[in-house]
Amino acid sequence: LLAKAAEAGVDPARIVFSTFFEERFHVAAKGTCDLFLDAHPYSAHGTAADALFAGLPMLNFPSDTMVSRVGASLAFASPQGTLLTARTFGEYLTIAHHLIGTKKGAAALAQYRKRALGEVFASPAFDSRRWADGYLTGLRN
Repeated sequence: LLAKAAEAGVDPARIVFSTFFEERFHVAAKGTCDLFLDAHPYSAHGTAADALFAGLPMLNFPSDTMVSRVGASLAFASPQGTLLTARTFGEYLTIAHHLIGTKKGAAALAQYRKRALGEVFASPAFDSRRWADGYLTGLRN
């Protein structure tokens, strides 16, 4: 992976492999990353939620299966919205290269993170009070 990154012009020092973390450090560790590349065709589920909660931008590429759309659904309900959703695999690669390979892309990621961290608790994906109220209303009706 490091050799492929270097071939693509990405400094291998930017890639960090980690082991398991204690639960209390799990989400915080994701906050140290620059970009979460959601897998395709099986997108992230809980890991996507953790990453978005930590303010980590997530590039996703949903398609016609439910398992490919979970990460995008979480992103849509987070402060990120549809900002980093690719429509084709080629677009996914182009966006990823721009975000991690250019100064303008890195600046955009930093700006997004700053905004996302301030809005995370008010977003539908992470507003626990709103979710609980809606759930209780559903049970009562």
